[in-house]
Amino acid sequence: MNSASQTGQTGFSGAAIYRITVRGRVPESWNDRLSGMKVSTINTSSEDGPQSVLEGLLRDQSELSGIFNTMFHLQLEIIRLEQVPGSSD
Repeated sequence: MNSASQTGQTGFSGAAIYRITVRGRVPESWNDRLSGMKVSTINTSSEDGPQSVLEGLLRDQSELSGIFNTMFHLQLEIIRLEQVPGSSD
């Protein structure tokens, strides 16, 4: 039996607040299209240009998948996905 802890993978255990960082600019007006996630932009000093940070409550794995699909269609590279500590039900 392979559990998530045995394989070193984390699973989606339910509703939680997630922070997703992508390379590029996501319009702040897109928060409705992104399951209500708050969008902010970080202007980095690197050659890679700005990064956008999306943060908010995702109720299930299908919402997370929808965010990933939107970033794919916008051709934005996902740099980091974090679950905000203490935010899961």
